[in-house]
Amino acid sequence: MCSKLDSKQRTLNEEQTINLFWRILSHSKRSTNPPYSYDPYSDDVSWFVNRRSPRLIVTKTDMMVATTDAPPQMTPTQIAAKAVTAAVSDFAAKGVKPSYCIISLAIPKSLATAGYLRSLATGFDLAASRYGLTIIAGDTNSSKDGLVIDVPLIGFANRIVKRSGARAGNLVGVSGPFGLQCSGLSLLLGKAASKNLLFARLAKKAVLAPGARLKLGLSISKYLTSSIDSSDGLAISLYYLAEASNVNVVLDKVPIAKGVAQFASENNLDPKDLVFYGGEEYELVFTFDAKYEGVLKRHGIITIGRVLAKNQKQKPSIFLKSQRIDRRGWLHNR
Repeated sequence: MCSKLDSKQRTLNEEQTINLFWRILSHSKRSTNPPYSYDPYSDDVSWFVNRRSPRLIVTKTDMMVATTDAPPQMTPTQIAAKAVTAAVSDFAAKGVKPSYCIISLAIPKSLATAGYLRSLATGFDLAASRYGLTIIAGDTNSSKDGLVIDVPLIGFANRIVKRSGARAGNLVGVSGPFGLQCSGLSLLLGKAASKNLLFARLAKKAVLAPGARLKLGLSISKYLTSSIDSSDGLAISLYYLAEASNVNVVLDKVPIAKGVAQFASENNLDPKDLVFYGGEEYELVFTFDAKYEGVLKRHGIITIGRVLAKNQKQKPSIFLKSQRIDRRGWLHNR
């Protein structure tokens, strides 16, 4: 499991769990409910007044399964924050600010202690504050196979940046370098080692405390023709964009994070594998008109290639110069 617990700690039932979460999440909100309830809604549904009239209501849900998505070193607070971050990252790629969040939990009885749940709630609260979210509802259930967190988000927008807008002549950019997360996971799982203590600390942090590029996504979305987040890996994210737009992509450079090449050499690994096939880095991958390259570089983006037209009989492909990049990434096995 993700943490060791004192077997003598008292476990909480569903009602107690919900009240504990609302006690932490409600802050200074004044509920009109009786004093025994901390739920600001205390009803069968939750609601909000829609004071806006945008064209789109945008939704997204993301599921975190601790047994597969969280290394043993992750604290409950980090697990909860990552669950929210993963969902927010998709909003960042679309250039949409999420407004409301619903959280559902399946919790093993052995974890349903006040201490563990308080740590989870703190993680949700920190992430909600970081991304400007309001948590409005949720549900809990029991689990026999580990902690599961489901995070649906709701936001409002006049437009979104789709996957399907890339056109021949566009440039390809990313919001940051790659390879750090995959390196960090190898370190945490004991599959690799690093003599560079600073690199090891940063790589592990990339796994344990990732962040969605929401602020950047909101700032640059008006310049983008297509966009996706890289949670499944850089290579397959590029394929998703190319396939949705029916184009090819040729990369001129590999956006490798500082220290990754040396780490790969020390552990007899291919640095390109760490960059292209790691996943869960939560960077943005996008295309844009070349005339906006200057303004986007001022936002810190890295230009890595260009979009080309393809033969209609060919499947969209990604190339690093003349070498085809494999179409693979981080996909859950069923």
